[in-house]
Amino acid sequence: MRTRKRNHCAADLDHARNRVLRRSDWRFLLSAPYPDVSVVYAGVELAAAVRAVSQRVVDGSREQPPDAGCDLAVGERPDAATLRTMWSALRPGGACYTEWTTRLGPGPARIRQRLTAAGFADVVCYSPRPSPARESSQVWLPLGAASARRWHMSQSHGGLRHHLTRMARRIGWSVANWLPVAVPISVLARKPARSGDLTAQLDAPKGDFQRELRRALAAQRPPGARDGREEPWVLLTPGTHVLNKIVLLAIAPNGTLDFVVKVPRTVASDRAVMREATVLESFVTREPHATFRGAPGQAALRPGPRSGCRGLYLAGAWTDTGWPATMEGAVRSGEAAAEALLVDRAVAPMGAAA
Repeated sequence: MRTRKRNHCAADLDHARNRVLRRSDWRFLLSAPYPDVSVVYAGVELAAAVRAVSQRVVDGSREQPPDAGCDLAVGERPDAATLRTMWSALRPGGACYTEWTTRLGPGPARIRQRLTAAGFADVVCYSPRPSPARESSQVWLPLGAASARRWHMSQSHGGLRHHLTRMARRIGWSVANWLPVAVPISVLARKPARSGDLTAQLDAPKGDFQRELRRALAAQRPPGARDGREEPWVLLTPGTHVLNKIVLLAIAPNGTLDFVVKVPRTVASDRAVMREATVLESFVTREPHATFRGAPGQAALRPGPRSGCRGLYLAGAWTDTGWPATMEGAVRSGEAAAEALLVDRAVAPMGAAA
């Protein structure tokens, strides 16, 4: 009985963890899927999902967020004042995610206007199916994207039912871009980076996920072909477990599938994704002066940690560590320099500096 009870408890914990992480699948549409600092103006479930993928989370309803210090701002049905507060809390280039879950609320066009008026740019409305508030969403369709609409309508097959489904989807897509018929509406936006090449680079998140994906895909297209940046991704979040992978679809203008990008949802699913991976881009860097030549007699030229000048100690992969010029050699050189300093300080005469 105890074993069975422990198994049930483990299954419940796994289900809860799965639910929390699946609730934040939209993060793979951001430049930084794992933000450092996030501010939240949302309910318990969405706040828990943000907390699971962020280094630090600020509850905007209880404490003042750092001015221009957050990477991500998340809100549910935010009013104009909350949108302005979220904008102020974000660093330049930071991301905003909002959910609008009532049919009596604004439609996608009105939501875009509200976020634009608050200062946000690159506003994209998504229709997640099914609703993430009820169960884990399987597909996230960008509203207003012609290529995604063509792709979505081509997914049904089979006689009269196929034609009726296509007709219903065509009507739904036409209406959903203006009225809140496809609730919930998940909206992604960005606080514009500061002008200037240098400041824009400083504002960009470390390891910009979206930029690297687009750059790799553009490198695979023939010269002069479109790079697809004007069309948002179709996001597929299949399966019922966190080990299931994330799939990003790049859709061509005619509605056909252009590229498929598979991303591990967690570290535990890295290995499964790597088995299916295709290298899109790689390069080899050769630096002739990066390290010394390991020829006979070179070891005698490598100095130890003591420089011969009082108070000056040497560290670096090029010093005499007994290792080649590697990262491990560099670490050992630092330890050797610190040890030499401590020894010299311990044996120095009273009142003398090492």
